[in-house]
Amino acid sequence: MIIESASSESYHDFSQALEDLGLSEALALVGGNAAVMWRDEAGELEQNGGIFGDSYPSENYIVWRRN
Repeated sequence: MIIESASSESYHDFSQALEDLGLSEALALVGGNAAVMWRDEAGELEQNGGIFGDSYPSENYIVWRRN
């Protein structure tokens, strides 16, 4: 699941909101203007945020695979 705040939140407030939703584990990827991409259950590419130029100076990729 991907959870994104609609407004700027402090790390503490966002963490508390996740806890209030019943989440006990999370991975935080913080940054400024970021793009997030994932594949939905049908395999279609989804994107949130904009891609500015060909790449970012520090790109991070995290890939989860089902076993």
